[in-house]
Amino acid sequence: MVVNYYEIRQRGMTLIELVVVLVIIAILAAVAMVQMKDVREQTGTTALEATTTNVRSAFAIAVTELKRAPTVAELATYVREKNLIARSDGIEVTINGKKYLVPTYVANDCGAGSETSDVSQVVRCIGNAVQSSSSGG
Repeated sequence: MVVNYYEIRQRGMTLIELVVVLVIIAILAAVAMVQMKDVREQTGTTALEATTTNVRSAFAIAVTELKRAPTVAELATYVREKNLIARSDGIEVTINGKKYLVPTYVANDCGAGSETSDVSQVVRCIGNAVQSSSSGG
């Protein structure tokens, strides 16, 4: 019986071929992980920007409807988010389990030291959202 070495070799992969395939898969997985990290960071930034825009739009609508600047508590009723809390220092919104605080100010310029300290204070300026530590009340 004649054994054809070529036919036997074609049944499977050699160890070197298997290692090469595994290295290629590992490289592709590493590239995918880096891309996922970038997407997560971009998602967080987008959530902050969207939250700020949402509260600023609600502020504009409240001013138009009320014909005056709203209080923090009134502003919260105009924000179109399900998971929000009117805090003394602003509006806290929860998105995908993360809490974001959009600070509110009593001064028109959002200056330091002019943050609202009570939900009954009138809001004149909306700051940029930051990830919340949930320490406000």
